[in-house]
Amino acid sequence: VHACVHVFAVGDPVTGGTPVAYLYESADLITWTSHGVFWHGDTADVAISGVDFFRVYDSGSTTAFQQVLMATLQQPGNAFYYSGKVDLSAPSSPFTVLTKHHADYGSLQYTSSVTDDLDRRLVIGLLPETRSAAWQAHDGYSGIISLPRVALSLPQYQIGFKMPADISNLYGKSLGTLTGITLNPAETELMPLLSGNQLSISATLSVTAPVSDIFSAGFRILASTNMSEYTTVALSNNPDAPAGSCNEIPITKGFDRSGQDYRSFAMASTAVPSDCRAACCNETKCKSWVFVFGLPFTFQSCSTGSNCCFLKSGVPPLKPNKALNISAGEAGEPNTVLSVSTLKSSLSPEATGQETHVPISSVPPDLRSSQHTTAQPFRRHGEQGTPPASNQVDIAMFIDRSVLEVFVQGTLVITERVYPTLADSIGVQLFATNCTATFVSIEAFDMQDAS
Repeated sequence: VHACVHVFAVGDPVTGGTPVAYLYESADLITWTSHGVFWHGDTADVAISGVDFFRVYDSGSTTAFQQVLMATLQQPGNAFYYSGKVDLSAPSSPFTVLTKHHADYGSLQYTSSVTDDLDRRLVIGLLPETRSAAWQAHDGYSGIISLPRVALSLPQYQIGFKMPADISNLYGKSLGTLTGITLNPAETELMPLLSGNQLSISATLSVTAPVSDIFSAGFRILASTNMSEYTTVALSNNPDAPAGSCNEIPITKGFDRSGQDYRSFAMASTAVPSDCRAACCNETKCKSWVFVFGLPFTFQSCSTGSNCCFLKSGVPPLKPNKALNISAGEAGEPNTVLSVSTLKSSLSPEATGQETHVPISSVPPDLRSSQHTTAQPFRRHGEQGTPPASNQVDIAMFIDRSVLEVFVQGTLVITERVYPTLADSIGVQLFATNCTATFVSIEAFDMQDAS
């Protein structure tokens, strides 16, 4: 019915106003209907740009879909998406946000999307330059567009991203399939067959380490012979990440997790769901939580009308609850992250590296990787059927000279720029620090230039 929808947004970072998005609709790209302001951003969003509004259909469905507003926030400067609902048949109907998440945990900005002839929603974005104009002129390029990624409808009002299957059209020579490589703590292994600066590497990595250890295991790619330059992609227990990653786990509005309460308490009248999430993150026993605005009855330790936080020792299944103003979330295992570090990727003084973490608990636990059909789903510490010290994650890396795109569990993405300066910065090294790492499988291809 809605042949074309075009959205643009303006914000007011100077005077502190919240960003807004205006919705315009057209069936022929000639005559346009204004729906006015259909979304108001959070005060924390400051300003937005590169707004896109689209539908993502559930797998196998032509009628069930999510409505998604995607935009680049000026702070922190990367792409987010808002999943929600808006009635386009009702003039001036507002966009009701249900969840807000990273569209990319790295440096991707100014995303846009299109539906292709296979009815896939393809998303691309810009990777801006951080180097001076002189260095850009020296290297002969400025700003890079990402490879297209397919948007997927996921449970709990989330969307994920995977590489389209036809990315294999860019594959060149197979560099081999390796299985069952195990490294003990402090061991490394150079992989001479995998060298290059245009590669596709898909891997399933399993790590065993005491939960209290600070561990890291994975890949050093685009590595020079003397290891003065390399970029790290690893599963790790980052000492700086526990509180932050737990407090970034998505909040699901309108859903309950019934049972397994070990503590409940009333919170301040100004409390919000993230306050309950923070309480859960601070208690080792807490695996999930539920927050209710204005409880309509007295229950456990909470009186009628109070904002109540329920902390749970397990992770009961999510169930819709339209009767209460309710939100739910998980604590998961906050220490476990997939990290991409570009801090040592270049000897150039123009290259400012950074370290980016994706909390593994952001991946819905019931999802299997779209990259590896035989891979088992990753489960967080303490979940039934998983040894407490076992971690497994699927990683797909696409390396194209100065661009690195890393897909985690076939759903989350980190996209970064890297600027190796040495001619031999094409190596791949496996490593394990303070843990035993098993590279269950590694499959690699040369990547060809798109033409």
